[in-house]
Amino acid sequence: MNGSADKTSYGLHAQPVDGRVTVRISPDGMEAIMAVTSPKNGGQTVTLAQALAALGKAGVIFGVDSQAVEDLVRQAGQASSFDTAGKQGVVATGKMATRGQDAVITYHELLQMPSGYPQLKADGSVDHFQLNLVRNVTAGTALVTKQSATKGVPGTNVLGAPVPCLDGKEQPLRAGKGCRLTDDGLAVIAETEGHAVLGYDGRVTVSPIFEIRGDVDTSTGNIDFLGSVIVQGSIHHGFVVRAGQNVEVHGGIDGGTVEAGGDVIVRYGIQGGSRGRVVAGGRIQCRFIENADVRCHRDVSVLDGILHSKVRCGGKVSITGRRGTIIGGQVKAKDEVASKVLGSSLLTTTDIEVGVSPETRDELEVVRRSLVEAEAGLRKSQQAVTLLRDIEARNPAEFSPDKRAMLLKALRSQYHFQAQRDQLASRKAVLEEELHATMQGRVRAYDTVYPGVKITIGKEMYVVVDALQHVCFSLSEQHEITLGPA
Repeated sequence: MNGSADKTSYGLHAQPVDGRVTVRISPDGMEAIMAVTSPKNGGQTVTLAQALAALGKAGVIFGVDSQAVEDLVRQAGQASSFDTAGKQGVVATGKMATRGQDAVITYHELLQMPSGYPQLKADGSVDHFQLNLVRNVTAGTALVTKQSATKGVPGTNVLGAPVPCLDGKEQPLRAGKGCRLTDDGLAVIAETEGHAVLGYDGRVTVSPIFEIRGDVDTSTGNIDFLGSVIVQGSIHHGFVVRAGQNVEVHGGIDGGTVEAGGDVIVRYGIQGGSRGRVVAGGRIQCRFIENADVRCHRDVSVLDGILHSKVRCGGKVSITGRRGTIIGGQVKAKDEVASKVLGSSLLTTTDIEVGVSPETRDELEVVRRSLVEAEAGLRKSQQAVTLLRDIEARNPAEFSPDKRAMLLKALRSQYHFQAQRDQLASRKAVLEEELHATMQGRVRAYDTVYPGVKITIGKEMYVVVDALQHVCFSLSEQHEITLGPA
């Protein structure tokens, strides 16, 4: 009984307690947390002004969320007097520092492509001849570009103090051999055409020479390069090496194909295997040529001999060795063909032509064949026109629209073939005149010319029927082939 009376007396005489507001700053200074307690026993509630003043006293001057403060004050005022925990929440937030962006380096797509793997075709099959080992670039190509690093942006904590930032990491570009760095340092440019290589250190180089340390085979695939190619081994059957400049082969060419804008130098021989071909914009030099198709704009120099091959050059064909021979096939040169022996004792058919460029002779052959075809087409169209006009003349009333359409078609065909014939005949006359007018061209045999050898100089021809020794074939002023000492 006394206990109950004591509790009632305590409740009636308890002192009023006003609401309170406290502000706490997070350790990193980026947040201000406000706590507002409710009043008790009829005490005064915390006002918005008191809450804001508490923030100011705590030094909070940045990132204040006035709405959050107001909400805390309102909630605490509405809370029950038995809610001793009060209300709290974040009422100010600092601005985080922004880190700068690191430099971004972008490499040319050629430098990013995988190489040394067979190329996958559209039909799903694999092309083992295309391994994409060469990365051709031309002078002026941007091989590497860079976007510079950016500065960081400082932040601010709730107390108004700056928050330090980090700048992005810079990464300088470096230009290797054959490249240059732009003045602003933002790009690496190729100074020459060639093969681009990305080194382990990120440095890009461009070399005008592409070197194969072994053979050109399934391990390399075909090679197509703007500059010069050096093959330390051989070029195997079916594989192709193309170069804008020179090709140097330390082994041999065994059924492979070489196309060079400059010279082709082969340490050993060129074996065509009835498939391989060698084409050079400059000269060709090798030990021997056998069953091959060889063409160049300048001289062909062979040590041992040419066997059963097609050789065309815009300069001289010289067999320089002590046993030098040309046996079988066809050798065409603009200026001269010289060898120790021409033909063989087996009477092997061997054609030697000099006096004009091989291109002129080849064009003349094409023009002659085309002229024959044009004349045949003209005759057929003329016969068709004559036949249809005879039908029309005998019975004009029954000359149907279909027959008239056939006549018009035959007339158009006739005009076409006639114009083609005239153009080809004119070109044929020019080429034949060039053949007839030539006085240059020599064929020399320092030892023996065997029967079966046919010598053509310009338009004139000489067939060897008896073996000849130490002889030079040339044209006289009367455009006749004459024989003199080699």
